[in-house]
Amino acid sequence: MRLMSARVVIALALACHRREGDTSPRSASQSRPASSAIAASCNSAVAGTYSSLKTSAVTGDFGGFEIDLRCGNGVYSAGVTVAEGAPEPAVEAPAQVHDTIVHITLPANSTLSGMESFDGAVTQGRLVGRFANDVSVDLPRRP
Repeated sequence: MRLMSARVVIALALACHRREGDTSPRSASQSRPASSAIAASCNSAVAGTYSSLKTSAVTGDFGGFEIDLRCGNGVYSAGVTVAEGAPEPAVEAPAQVHDTIVHITLPANSTLSGMESFDGAVTQGRLVGRFANDVSVDLPRRP
């Protein structure tokens, strides 16, 4: 299944580099952006870890949300953690970023599949948004 996720992310990256409405055929050299163009497409103001994860001083339970937005070679991905009681491993998911708008599609076979997707925006050092199951988050960026 990991191979399937990699294919989805690659397909998203290729789709992002084509201009909307551009249907003209391209040669192989035209369809591949230069390495510097790919690296430049990562927005450092958006990539980062946004988290509200905390441990309760009373019960020791772990709770909150964390979204780790990463970008490598112009392709965004996210590690999404939702904790209630005990820490769970992050769910890896493809992400789309346009300016400061973020969309994450959670894999159907993951522990977070019921949340389906996340839509939000990075503003003033915070990732603010909502999962498809109506759970809203306002996550500060960790230093």
